[in-house]
Amino acid sequence: MSLLKVEDLVTKYGEIPAVKGISFEVEEGEIVALIGANGAGKSTTLLTISGALKPSSGRIIFGGKEIQGTPAHEIANLGIMQCPEGKRIFATMTVEENLLLGYYSCRNEGKPAEAMHRVFKLFPVLEERLHQRSGTLSGGERQMLAMGRALMAKPRLLMLDEPSLGLAPILVETVLDTIKQINDVGTTVLLVEQNARAALSMADRGYVLEVGNIVLEGSGQQLLRDEGVQKAYLGGLVKQVCAT
Repeated sequence: MSLLKVEDLVTKYGEIPAVKGISFEVEEGEIVALIGANGAGKSTTLLTISGALKPSSGRIIFGGKEIQGTPAHEIANLGIMQCPEGKRIFATMTVEENLLLGYYSCRNEGKPAEAMHRVFKLFPVLEERLHQRSGTLSGGERQMLAMGRALMAKPRLLMLDEPSLGLAPILVETVLDTIKQINDVGTTVLLVEQNARAALSMADRGYVLEVGNIVLEGSGQQLLRDEGVQKAYLGGLVKQVCAT
């Protein structure tokens, strides 16, 4: 059974459909990448799964349970956490306070110190900045904090929306390596990422979205080699990303 199954999902902004009946699956333990140009519907898909947006139709099944239309906080308690685009942290709060918000946002077993220790193993710099106001962090550190806050809830599925956006190349590599580490210790990842080469290289499987529709799917390596992806989808980005 798939951990996450999306069937014929339609999400609209007013009367305008942003996601037009897409279907895809994420198996337990996978990294699955959603790639596509701006406006393809990638972020809308994640927001609908997490409950921030309500679908017009279709089904979202997580762990065998239909969750479409379920309030966002209940979806989080089921084990889905989203790290949204734009490194959205609480700037006036400390690093520690941001992390604790992630922990207490869900019904967790154990102690927050245990969850925090796991985050510090992935992001040692956060321990060094523990009592620092989050708004004073660098862009890379804010991204690490946003990811760490989501991990404090010990999610079964971690959804990441453009985690490398706006970061220096050396930090992009660090963040993407950490995503692989997160997956290696058992967290399933659904990844939206502008760096298509990196996303598909690490992904078990991927889907290409175009104006609200899934137009291609396959393993990460298949999509990297696919001539249609290279020539047609995502324009110059995919040509550059997939060139040998």
